[in-house]
Amino acid sequence: MFVGGVKPGETAGELLTNGGRVAVLVAHGPDLPTAVQLAYAEAELVYFQDKYVRPDIGQRPTPQLTTSAY
Repeated sequence: MFVGGVKPGETAGELLTNGGRVAVLVAHGPDLPTAVQLAYAEAELVYFQDKYVRPDIGQRPTPQLTTSAY
């Protein structure tokens, strides 16, 4: 998870949103659909008020990206 648009909270390790897009979640798997599924599962573990998860990310066909390069 990469974050931006956050500021330190009052307790250790706490991050508070500070406006705009605040997080990017990245996952990898044996194929693209699995990686997308894992990333959305991780997004469910993140909470903040008025959170919005874009449902269209990773949904466009990309035949050249059907296997992991790692």
